[in-house]
Amino acid sequence: MNIKWLETFVKAAKTENFRQASEELFLTQPAVTKQIKRLEQELDIQLFKRSGKAVKLTPEGTAFLKRAEKMTSCFQENMADFNEWRQGYTRTLSIACAPQIASSFLPELLNRFVSQFPYIDVYIDVAKSYEIGEKVSAGTADLGLARMPSAYMNTTSLKVNEEPVVLLGPLLEGADESFFWRITGS
Repeated sequence: MNIKWLETFVKAAKTENFRQASEELFLTQPAVTKQIKRLEQELDIQLFKRSGKAVKLTPEGTAFLKRAEKMTSCFQENMADFNEWRQGYTRTLSIACAPQIASSFLPELLNRFVSQFPYIDVYIDVAKSYEIGEKVSAGTADLGLARMPSAYMNTTSLKVNEEPVVLLGPLLEGADESFFWRITGS
């Protein structure tokens, strides 16, 4: 059985339209039809009921769809793992990060981290600060960098950086640095 046949079947089953599936898969419509027919021959079942140009999943096709989705998902995950291994990565680290941190603090941190741990593949998920604790709590991120502590019981928050806040304003005649200190309370 060919993995491409399964991927084509899943796309065609979701759209119930071979032409649309062919466009989404960047294949010709005859290629989609041919792959579906080969899969049906391999399985010895009819996956689609054809009526002119319209196609509809058969009960057997519906039952097979769940299995085909699992097979293609498993294949894709294993290929991703293999490609990481082939590139020299032995571990992965997923970091959920607030946008401001991703553009300011994170690049330098990542440069230092990658130079010390070149065998770890790092994924960055840019998210809103209030979403980051949830991502770490749910296990979809290994670490989070946010501007606010997490409210989730199964997470720990630790302050790792303190950025200065600078007050900017128009140049006022007669105003000096002490004017700005007075209005900020510092």
